Amino acid sequence: MKNVSADRQVSFLKDELNRRLERNPRYSMRAFAKLLGINIGSLSGLLSGRRPLTTKSADKICDRLGVPPEKKSEIMLGLKAKSHNTSKMVLSGKVRERIELEEETFRTISDWYHYAILQLVRTKSYKAGSRPRTAKWIARQLKITELEAKLAIERLIKLDLLKEEADTLARTDRRITTSNKNLTSSALKKLQKQIREKAIHSLEHDPIEVRSMTSMTMAINPKKIGQAKALIDEFQEKLSDLLEEGEKEKVYQLEVGLFPIQIMEN
Repeated sequence: MKNVSADRQVSFLKDELNRRLERNPRYSMRAFAKLLGINIGSLSGLLSGRRPLTTKSADKICDRLGVPPEKKSEIMLGLKAKSHNTSKMVLSGKVRERIELEEETFRTISDWYHYAILQLVRTKSYKAGSRPRTAKWIARQLKITELEAKLAIERLIKLDLLKEEADTLARTDRRITTSNKNLTSSALKKLQKQIREKAIHSLEHDPIEVRSMTSMTMAINPKKIGQAKALIDEFQEKLSDLLEEGEKEKVYQLEVGLFPIQIMEN
């Protein structure tokens, strides 16, 4: 399925690339990506519709291309009108809509247990039993305090990520993602650190039958990191589709790490 909305958003990029190719048939995607100040994987994702164009990225790209003010305003207004920052991920013929969380919003739910709660309410153990599951039960399942559970639930309801139905909690149909995968922040670093700490705890305490932790050391071409990130994103979505089929019994965390172990030289 072609992402028509995404195609319209980046039409100015495609037009500019075509103009440059008409002037110089040997002009490359890599040269264009360098001009825009992004990596080749990100450019490929934008042009194919796999990666959403954010207003921040569009502002930077327009400045790099010297887009006239009137045309730039038109582009920016079109992006801002795009259903409250809803992004679409096209994977294996499917269109996935995700709400892009602004930095301030993400900061309020950056602790790992917010996302665990969103999944816990989908499980068989939460839905089982004659009595509604309480914040105390959720806290016990995730090994957090009851206050942490209560406050997290309140935040998730306020953000329309959780809803209350007949004295119980249910996840809304809103799917979320951070606003820009090419940037990091203190809140995102905190979340990723917490997730890795949970992975170490699982490594030391959970039997191998219920976990899988592998690694691979490679000598790589750093110019392909952008493409690698796109493949990792697609892998995560496909694995999620596989594991979420059928009855949901337990909440798991997937953590994929790709990072240098050699000194980074200038």
